[in-house]
Amino acid sequence: MTFETVAERINEDSGCPEHDISMRHITATVHVVPDGTGEAFVDFVAETIVGIIKAYFDIKRETKPFIIN
Repeated sequence: MTFETVAERINEDSGCPEHDISMRHITATVHVVPDGTGEAFVDFVAETIVGIIKAYFDIKRETKPFIIN
């Protein structure tokens, strides 16, 4: 799986570097502590819901209504 770094910054509270990465529909913020450890905060729910809503409207737009007699 490939990922893309979409943003890098220094955390205002701790001074540690943070990286926002994107992997398909998942976005994560990786917080790196100077000793090499860290945490990852994953936000995939919002991205997944947006993807589902877009897919729903794409399907709805491509289908034609029909009447069953």
